[in-house]
Amino acid sequence: QATEALTQLSAAGELVALGEHVVDLTSRSTALVLSHGAWERLLNELRGFLAAHHHAHPLRVGMPREELKSRLGLSTRSFNAVIKHSTVTGEVVEIGVLLRLPAHRVVFDDRQHQRVNALLTRFRNDAHNTPSRKEASSGVGEEVLSALLDQGTLVAVSSEVLFLAETYAEMEVQIKEQIGAAGSVTVAGVRDHFGTTRKYALALLEHMDRQGI
Repeated sequence: QATEALTQLSAAGELVALGEHVVDLTSRSTALVLSHGAWERLLNELRGFLAAHHHAHPLRVGMPREELKSRLGLSTRSFNAVIKHSTVTGEVVEIGVLLRLPAHRVVFDDRQHQRVNALLTRFRNDAHNTPSRKEASSGVGEEVLSALLDQGTLVAVSSEVLFLAETYAEMEVQIKEQIGAAGSVTVAGVRDHFGTTRKYALALLEHMDRQGI
């Protein structure tokens, strides 16, 4: 009976299949299926949660996946299938562990722009001895700083040490080159190479270790 019902509903175009492209729903497919009506209700609920998050936190790039999963009350398998389908159809944009509506953009006002530009200038002027997270937050505000981190403008290698994304990328390349040439590097060697302090060198290397680099 289930096979016959699936065949009829699929032929009538009344089902939405999640998780994979399905040609024949009567085969041993692992795709999850639901009616178009149920999909629209779920999609509206998803959009509503994201819209509410964007309204409450306009400077945040998106909503954490786990938070949205909890709000929707879905199992991990179902949630992953829903998000995969939503991103493929363009209903949702996925940025790392964050999710947002396609129309959502982080927009700084003039005062925030001035503060961000001033902070980034400080990062560029001494790229390897940058302001601490506490200093950065004091300069632009925690919400703006979080936006810069979410956007990838800044990279946090520890709870206190931040670098510009382009600076971090350059440092990573140089350290990998040093390891390739010499077989290893030391904290002191990295410190001296970049003209920084042990605090920054250690935080950088520990971050690269956590990332499996």
